[in-house]
Amino acid sequence: MAFSNAGVSVYDPVDGAPSPQLDTGRLSAGQSTEGYVRIDMPRGPATLILTTQAGRQMSALPITG
Repeated sequence: MAFSNAGVSVYDPVDGAPSPQLDTGRLSAGQSTEGYVRIDMPRGPATLILTTQAGRQMSALPITG
């Protein structure tokens, strides 16, 4: 998920990312995956939040927009 630093709206990924599109699923210890994620939101500074399937935050990435 992501949110704009100028507001409180939360934006979820949508279909339509370039190939390979990052899919949902589970990774075991030592596994990795890569792909693209598309989030439609207003251009500008934002924060991308990486979460577990249960919604627990793992990391946050600032985006300068």
